Amino acid sequence: ALSGIMSIIAIIVFVHGMYIFKKEMCNLKKELKQEMKKYRKKGFNFNQRKEIKKGLLNGIDVSKYADPKFSYDQMREIRYGLEADLDVSEYADPKFNSYQMQEIYTGLDRNLDVSIYADPKFNWEQMAEIRKGLEDGLDMGRYVNSKTTILEIKKIYHTLKIAKENKRRNGDHLGGGLSWCEAGAD
Repeated sequence: ALSGIMSIIAIIVFVHGMYIFKKEMCNLKKELKQEMKKYRKKGFNFNQRKEIKKGLLNGIDVSKYADPKFSYDQMREIRYGLEADLDVSEYADPKFNSYQMQEIYTGLDRNLDVSIYADPKFNWEQMAEIRKGLEDGLDMGRYVNSKTTILEIKKIYHTLKIAKENKRRNGDHLGGGLSWCEAGAD
């Protein structure tokens, strides 16, 4: 009889807990709905509000990207960075398009020095090639700037990679690096 009473008590406690949980969820839904109304009034479009809502639901500081100057694609990239606990200040700037932001995010996520290419003057393809070089341990910053074409950057990347491989194979530890001409820039 005692186990039957304990089962009934457990059921009552469970049902009560579910009631409290459901009530809290309703309150959170209402709060979220009110919060989202504020963003609608501020002129955010549907897709921008969707990114803000995702951030709020994930418990991140949406103030870093809740700015109508950002497209929803840019907001998404900033949200991804915040969710990954990255320093989004490197790219939370409307001057960067979402593709550029993605390259900077990837660099930060891989613990690279993105300051070498976190400049809106670089297009995303230039950024990707520079990032690839940094991932391979190449000193790309010495040889490129925003005026260096993507083809020149690819040539520099391959030249530096071959030089690094040759140094590794030959045990050459002279340091130095390649001159601008040796790196293949015109």
